[in-house]
Amino acid sequence: MKKILKAAILFPSGTALSLGGATLLKACQPLSAGFEPWFFCGLAAMACGMLLLWHCHSEKKGAATILLLALLLRLVFLSWPHNSDLNRYIWEGQMQNVGLNPYLLAPSAAKTEPFRNLVWQGVNFKNFPSLYGPLAQVLFRAAALTDHPAIALKILFLAGDMGVLCLLLLALKKHGMEQRHGWLYAAHPLPALLLIGEGHLEPLLVLPLFAGFLAIHWGYARRGLLLVGLAMAVKVSLAILLPFALRGVPKKFWPLAVLPLLLWLPFGKGFFAHLQVLHVFVSSGTFNSLAQILSGLVLPVTTASTVGAAALVLGSCYLWVLDLHRLRAALLVLGLLLLCSPVVHPWYFAMLLPFAVLFQSLPWLVLSTTTTVVLYVTLQFNITSHWQVPSWLLILEFAPFFMALVLRFYRRSPIAPAFFAPPARLSVLLPVRNEAENIRQCLEAIAIPPEIPAEILVIDGGSSDNTLALAQCDPRVRTVQSPPGRGTQIARGYRQAKGDLLVIVHADSRLGPDSIKNIWQHCVHNIHVAGGACTARYQHPALRFRITETLNDLRVLWFGIAFGDQVQFFRRAAITPDAFPDYRLMEDIELSIKTRHAGALAFVRTPVFASHRRWERVGYSRNTLQVISLFTVYMILRSSGLVRDKGEAFYRYYYGMAEKPMPVSTAERDNEA
Repeated sequence: MKKILKAAILFPSGTALSLGGATLLKACQPLSAGFEPWFFCGLAAMACGMLLLWHCHSEKKGAATILLLALLLRLVFLSWPHNSDLNRYIWEGQMQNVGLNPYLLAPSAAKTEPFRNLVWQGVNFKNFPSLYGPLAQVLFRAAALTDHPAIALKILFLAGDMGVLCLLLLALKKHGMEQRHGWLYAAHPLPALLLIGEGHLEPLLVLPLFAGFLAIHWGYARRGLLLVGLAMAVKVSLAILLPFALRGVPKKFWPLAVLPLLLWLPFGKGFFAHLQVLHVFVSSGTFNSLAQILSGLVLPVTTASTVGAAALVLGSCYLWVLDLHRLRAALLVLGLLLLCSPVVHPWYFAMLLPFAVLFQSLPWLVLSTTTTVVLYVTLQFNITSHWQVPSWLLILEFAPFFMALVLRFYRRSPIAPAFFAPPARLSVLLPVRNEAENIRQCLEAIAIPPEIPAEILVIDGGSSDNTLALAQCDPRVRTVQSPPGRGTQIARGYRQAKGDLLVIVHADSRLGPDSIKNIWQHCVHNIHVAGGACTARYQHPALRFRITETLNDLRVLWFGIAFGDQVQFFRRAAITPDAFPDYRLMEDIELSIKTRHAGALAFVRTPVFASHRRWERVGYSRNTLQVISLFTVYMILRSSGLVRDKGEAFYRYYYGMAEKPMPVSTAERDNEA
């Protein structure tokens, strides 16, 4: 009853705040001195309304309610005075209609004098030819043929923006996510105010870009690549996403991504002129660039753009090596592009907003909201003709983003576009080989609550001691024979396991008393989690092991990569037995990557205790350097497609083995990587 009453009060309040905030923003027009309170109160009201709607939305209301209110919010801003960018769009369409090439002639060119009109007077950067791709030019030309081209373009942008929202709602439904997340786009102030009100073309590229990556993710590679190519035909800078769109797609489909380049043919040399203009434009100044702001604190202004470009290249390589979920990779690459670009207008963040909603990415959702305050600079310029970005505005924009980044690391179970039913049965997979000294204590530490249907599979890789005899003393244990090799043994056990939640425990690891219970409950309550790992701790008092524990935690949080001694777990629905990485070494890395591809990778705060004997035997410094170097080299080679032997070469190198493998215990193989 309280929940119904709460929704009955708060949902209308959220609607009132959103529409009331939009009305306050409309009150800023026509602009005059003292508009600031209306502007900031309107933005704050819309943001609060969005959060209330997201928090209090009842699933009974469905997608129709979201779409209806989203349309109303956008219609409120349809009559908002458009930005000078819209004049540019109309002017370039008019130039094409009189036979002039907008890529070869800037608005200030002498040949444009006979055609100059009121639209021309409102064009920005008159000394630059067009900065937009050929698909945009086709639509500009069509709009310029109408009696009211500004309204025609705004309606086109409205249709594209609503198309993005429909796709987002479809994606949420398809992946079993709550429809209420759609409010984070539908009631967000950025699309309504900046895309529809000011009239920026971002919907023309966000729609095919988002649709393309969704299509590839859903298995429609040909259509997806074509759509991504169309997005690049609106803004060529999106080509940075092309490698991530092509990854894992059959090479015979790759030409579809560049097929839209044929749209450049009617413009002749315009393509090369366009690239030159883009280079000049991004080199001519800076605005709202976080990379330039931060680098400018310690470096000369002249080198700031170089630092931003280097950060973009290195960051993209880093994301490529990590091999993230395709949609998450698109989100992070777009975010990196915006943080490193020299010129970043607030409406640019519309590119990443639907991806951020899909993943519930707090930092990007926060930044795409706070960046709308930068519109204040443009509005102030319209009154005073003085262009200035005050420091307090930059703090208001970026400080919440950094705080959200910090909070992100405390969220151990990120959201992903995936849905998994609660587990019904648990299987513990325990690979062993000559583990007589560890097996009894390891099994005793596996405490399984009676309410959890479970089994323990001990997978032996050819033990020559009494490991199996000791294991069979535990009535919960079922033994499985396998060829040696940790990944090989786990894969063999998985094929015979009956559980739909699998937990991998190494023989020299010790679970905490509530570890199994915490893993089980975490997977029951987090439908997006495909698998994960736990917080591994070493039973050694030295400070160096506390440092190692911290680094291990950060590796899972920053890279999404867990090692075997952190007790990995995964769902059968996320990774089938045939898909499990049957690797002699590095299978834990491959399992982490496959888990991230299937859904969210969780980091469960339940301590497990790992062995430190290899660190002591080999030497702490030597083993640390060996682990870091092997991990780095493996990830780089893997990202280049150069690992084809299932980790065999790394196995031999790590243990310095001859052609015939030496009998190294599973326990010693657990802390190596």
